[in-house]
Amino acid sequence: MSNIPLLSNETSALFQTLSSNSSHDAYLYKLSQPYPNNSKQKIVVKPQNAMAFGSQCIFKIPRYGLLQAACLKIRMSVSSHLASTLQEGAIADLLGLVICDKIALTSHSKEIESLVPLSQIADYMKLNEEARVAIDQVIQSGSIKYGENLDDDSAPESAADNENVKDLYVYVPLMFSFSKGLHSALDVSFLEELEIVADVAIRAKICAWEHISLASSELICYFQQLDNSTMKKLQSSQFNLSSGQPLTQLCQNSYEENIVTVTGPTTVAGPVEATVDLACKHLCFETVIGVFQTDKLPPMDVGGATQVIQEIELFMSGRSIWRTTGMEARALEPVILGGSRVQHFKPHSGEGKLDIITLSWSNDVKRALAQMSGALSMKGASAPQLKITFKAAEINKQYDIRVVHKYYSAVSYSGSDGRISSGLNL
Repeated sequence: MSNIPLLSNETSALFQTLSSNSSHDAYLYKLSQPYPNNSKQKIVVKPQNAMAFGSQCIFKIPRYGLLQAACLKIRMSVSSHLASTLQEGAIADLLGLVICDKIALTSHSKEIESLVPLSQIADYMKLNEEARVAIDQVIQSGSIKYGENLDDDSAPESAADNENVKDLYVYVPLMFSFSKGLHSALDVSFLEELEIVADVAIRAKICAWEHISLASSELICYFQQLDNSTMKKLQSSQFNLSSGQPLTQLCQNSYEENIVTVTGPTTVAGPVEATVDLACKHLCFETVIGVFQTDKLPPMDVGGATQVIQEIELFMSGRSIWRTTGMEARALEPVILGGSRVQHFKPHSGEGKLDIITLSWSNDVKRALAQMSGALSMKGASAPQLKITFKAAEINKQYDIRVVHKYYSAVSYSGSDGRISSGLNL
C-alpha cells in the first residue's frame, strides 16, 4: 500500500534537493564504544587545621587516581529552638555558596584556580529547576528559618552535649574545572602538594546570630579508578614522561574587581547609575554582576539584598561596545545566543528576588572549557568600564556593585616532577 505523504513529498523540488544525499544511518542501532573497566571511589579528607569563622582551612588532596569531583561538608552547631524563630534575613540564603570568601586549588602554595561566592551563585543559577531544587537541600537554602534539614532525630554532636543544640550540615559544591567532565579529571596519582584552601567568611557575613559555630569540616573527594594497564595508556597518551613534556589544559579562574559602593536616592526609590572601572586583563568568557544593599544582615543574604539590574553598558577605549537591558541579559540573550538559561527567581527566604546577571562572551557556555568558542580580552583597551543602572529598593541606602570575571587559564601538569603551573591567561 502506497504512503500518500511519502509520495507527496517526492513532488517537492526543495525536498528532492535537500534529500539528495540522505542516509538511513539515523535508523541504525549502534552501541557506543564502551568505557574501559572503571570504578568510583569516595574519599573523605580531614582538614589540616580546624575550620573557624574568619580563618583559613586547608585540605590536602590524596593521590588516589583521577579526581572527578569534590565538595566541602561543614557541620554547624545551632539551637533547634532559636532556628525556628529566626527572622527572615537572619542567615544568608544559598549558605553553602557564600560561607567561604574564596576557595582555591593550589600546588606548592601557588594558586591554580579559585572560586568566589558570586561566580558560584552564577553557576548555581544556570542549573535547571530540578537540579537547583536538589542543590538547595545540600547548600541549606533557607533551612535555618524553616528547619528543613535539621537532623532532629540524631544524637547531639556538640561539645556541650545539649539536646537543644542540633547539627546542621552544609555542603559546598566545588565547581572547579576538573568537575566539568571526565576529560578534565585530574590525574593526581603523581601530582605533588595539591590542596584545597578555604578562606571562611566572618560570622557577620553569613549570620546575624552569634550563637552558631562551626563544629567540624571535611573534604569529600570522588575519584575514578582504572586498571593499571588502562591508566598507563592514558598517562602515555596525555604525558611524555621521557621528555617531561607537560599536559596543558584549558581551565577557568575568577577575577573579582574592586567593589564600588554608591548611595541610592534620598527622596524616592528609583534607578541609580554606577560605573565600575575594570582592571581585569585576562581572556574572559563570562562577566558576572550583582548589586547588594549593604545594610542587609547578613550582607550576602542574596535573596533579600540583591537589587534589580535594569541596564548594563560596556565601554572600551571610550566607545560603547555592548549595551543590554537586565531583561535581555537574564532571559533573552542567553537563550537566543546559544548559552544556557539564567533565571530571575525568588529563593526560599528573603524579601527580594535574586538577580545576578551573567554576560557570556562565549558562543557555547555549556562547553566553554572543552572548546574556546569566543572570549573578551580588555588587555589592549584603555579605560574599560561597566556602567550599571539598577533599581534601588529603598531610599538613603548604600549599595555594593560586585563584578567577577571568569577567565581562561592554560594550566600545565608536568609528568616528570608532578608540578602544576598556571601559564597563559592574558
